[in-house]
Amino acid sequence: MTYHSQSNPLARYWARLCHALILGLALGLAHSGFAQKASPSEYEIKAAMIYRFAQFLEWPTNLFETSQSPLHICIAGADPFGNSIDLVLKDQRIGTRNLLILRHPQTATATNCHLIFISGGQAAETEKLMALLKARPVLTIGEDEDFAKKGGHIRLYLQDNKLRFDINLAAMERSGLKMHSQVMKLATRITLDGKDVK
Repeated sequence: MTYHSQSNPLARYWARLCHALILGLALGLAHSGFAQKASPSEYEIKAAMIYRFAQFLEWPTNLFETSQSPLHICIAGADPFGNSIDLVLKDQRIGTRNLLILRHPQTATATNCHLIFISGGQAAETEKLMALLKARPVLTIGEDEDFAKKGGHIRLYLQDNKLRFDINLAAMERSGLKMHSQVMKLATRITLDGKDVK
């Protein structure tokens, strides 16, 4: 698989488009009260990014009981979102699926999540979840610099006052998850468990 540089005109186009879509969702344009904010916070934008990742991710077809089964978005450990993720994702769907936000899932039940976010600075929680979820079709998103080395799928972080993300291709393949190629092109780094591919 070939990954293209952000200097590629098509990649720049998708970057601008993705930014516009994310910003529009984070501002909650469909919800006038939320849209009146001057600018979205870091975690409002991260909530929008989580939605976009879910939108462009292909899960194994047998993971859901029916086409109407909800998609479980879990927040493990400390919750940095407050109610911002609830506002950003309100009334949003992934295809025919409603989104169900679950906070502080027990480690033993984390396999019921379809996507799980782990905020930074939670090394013990991350290691427990990575051991449990290794090779399972649960998209893991974290913030710590060593998230990919621990087996996480996507690292979402601020750098130079810009929101960036890295994708761990090896973890994706182990879990049977497939991210849309255009999202892969927008990643700052593509790694194999922390070793750079892009």
